[in-house]
Amino acid sequence: MGQASAGGGSTDVVTAKMRELVRTVVRHGIGPLSASRPWAEERRQRSGGDVEAAVSTVVNESATAAATTGFVTGLGGLLTLPVALPANVAGSLAMNARMVGGLAHLRGHDLEDEHNLELVEVVVLGGGGPQRLIGELGKRSGVRLAASVLRAVPVIGGLANGAADAGLTVALSRSALQAFPRR
Repeated sequence: MGQASAGGGSTDVVTAKMRELVRTVVRHGIGPLSASRPWAEERRQRSGGDVEAAVSTVVNESATAAATTGFVTGLGGLLTLPVALPANVAGSLAMNARMVGGLAHLRGHDLEDEHNLELVEVVVLGGGGPQRLIGELGKRSGVRLAASVLRAVPVIGGLANGAADAGLTVALSRSALQAFPRR
């Protein structure tokens, strides 16, 4: 993605990397996450071809995965925060990119079309790109700090983080469904 511009500095590099991750996940998948289209198609087939049932499955599976990932990364408290937080944010970004791409596909939008890919990026990253990521990191840090304070019962931090991640994923799915109306 080259060097950062003088005006944007490392923000330009972060934006480019985030956009690249979103596009990679949507088109090809990454690690254990399959690409958006085949993942969504599998859910449509399991739903007997019912698009709206597949949409619900995609949202529910994504929220469950976000909750699980958030729970696991939230268990370590302040001690693991410097490692767990970036891993959690990157994982959430990838899972949410796949979900938004899957919802767009199920609603009849071509994921090879540049306009649709850009719209997926806007939904996943928001208008602010890195600024949104920084805000997200702040929110997650606050949740984790509160969870760490409540560490009298070790599982509370994981539960709080998991609930926050699931809630953010469901909210993002609503934005995706508005951005990609049924065709």
